[in-house]
Amino acid sequence: NQRAAIRRIDDLRMDRFSLPDLIAHAQANGYNCVVLGETADFIAANTIAHIASGRVETLPFIAADDRTSYAPVILLRPARQCLHAEAEFYCTHRHVQFDNCPSPLQTAFPEEFSITRRLLAEGQSGTPFAVQRMCEKLPRIQLPCVCPVCRLPASSGDTPCVFCATH
Repeated sequence: NQRAAIRRIDDLRMDRFSLPDLIAHAQANGYNCVVLGETADFIAANTIAHIASGRVETLPFIAADDRTSYAPVILLRPARQCLHAEAEFYCTHRHVQFDNCPSPLQTAFPEEFSITRRLLAEGQSGTPFAVQRMCEKLPRIQLPCVCPVCRLPASSGDTPCVFCATH
């Protein structure tokens, strides 16, 4: 008997927010699904940050819905089909509070996120979607170890990956 509930992040009363913390909270409270609001341009910038850090093996995990990495919790990214500006417009139009605060990832990788902003400013709005679709099509590489924090493939299971170390 899984509980069905939709909760806003600020209603969760979590001490710390990271994906592993959110998944752990979902498992501890009997939720079977976590829905993230990651947009196409956020995913594209995240992809560039992973490539710049040498973590190409994680690209399929950050671009699409994930039904296996955090089982039994399913990770969904329905906003990946729109740009940040589109999501903000929709929320504003529907009188839904929209949080524009930078994420820890945006703070840790400002240059990578500025690349995506520049592409959008130059009218290249299709580029984030192309990057995202490329990542979704890549095969999932199974490395012998996983990051002890995020549980994604890693070459060493002893130390956190560069993304988990930024939190």
